[in-house]
This record gives sequence, C-alpha cells and structure tokens, in this order.
Amino acid sequence: MYDINPAVVSLSSDEQKQFTYCLNARSRGAKVEIIGGDARLAMERELYNGKSRQFDVLALDAFSSDSIPVHLLTREAMEIYGKHLKKDGVLALHISNRYLDLEPVVQRLARELSYKMILVDSPDGIEVGQDWVYAATWILLSRSQEFIDKVKANGEMQEDLSEVQGLPLWTDDYASIFRIIRKPDWLPVWMEGGQ
Repeated sequence: MYDINPAVVSLSSDEQKQFTYCLNARSRGAKVEIIGGDARLAMERELYNGKSRQFDVLALDAFSSDSIPVHLLTREAMEIYGKHLKKDGVLALHISNRYLDLEPVVQRLARELSYKMILVDSPDGIEVGQDWVYAATWILLSRSQEFIDKVKANGEMQEDLSEVQGLPLWTDDYASIFRIIRKPDWLPVWMEGGQ
C-alpha cells in the first residue's frame, strides 16, 4: 500500500489500530507493506531501482475529494502503473467524484495506451440497512480481454473507446479540469454558453 498521509500510516499501525484493514489482512496471512509518500513518485523510484512489483491488481483510490491529484491521471503515470502490473493485470481506478466527471479522462488514457475498459458501479448500502456504505464508480483497465469478458458477464458495462472524442490527453505537461466539471442542475443554460 502506498499512502501520502503519514497520519494514515500511523493510524494503520499495530500500535494505533484505528484503521484495521492492514491488521486484518495480516491476520489472514497476507504480506502487507506500507510505503509512505506520493505513490507515483515511490513507484517511479522502485522502477528506477529495478523493482517492478508485478501486481495482479493495482487500485487507485485518490480522486473522491474536490482536490484531485491530477498527476496520478496522466499518460506518464499510467505508463508507470503498467510497468508494475503483470501482463494480464488490472488497474482499478475509483472515479466517484461530486465535482468532476473523470470517466472521459480515463477513457482517453485507456484508448491511448491500448487498455480494455469496463465501468463498475456499486450501489450504496441503504437497501440492505447499511447506510454507512456509499455508492462507488470504478473503472477497471486491463490488456486481458478475458478478464473484461468475465466482468462483463456479471452485467457490468464495457465502454466503447472508439467514441471518445475531443478531450485532450492528460499528460505531465497538460491537464485541464474545466471540460470535466460537473454542471449543477440549477445552472442556467445561458451560463453554459448555450442558447
């Protein structure tokens, strides 16, 4: 696990036991390593030192706030992630966000880097009496069509990347959130530049 916030690392420790995910995973026999600092920079450093993690799954869950780390959604960042994945590995991106529509950004990156893509929505827990469970939108990227087909067989939606038009590719040199800002329902049409 990579985490930029030292407080989260501390709260996940054997001493603090506030966030128990790592402790629970260890109790089930998993090897858990927490690397502090910016995940992209840490992964880049690992590659520089000749270490590719060869993950089956790499999950990025950093985009739900109103201040997203744009540097984690660029072509260069995606290339780093790809070097840490197994050949048929899966890159899972949690894109739930009240303010920004990140799906077109990921679609554009997927098309550029030849990933297959599927969108997975999980419902909130209200129907089953767990109001602390929030709905989430994830995009799964893989070069394995077999994996995508298995997820699609469960009723998830595969994205047609051939229709992604107009959004410039996010790179380390260029990224703009203006075209992906979610417009509130109350916004008058004339403010959007429409007629």
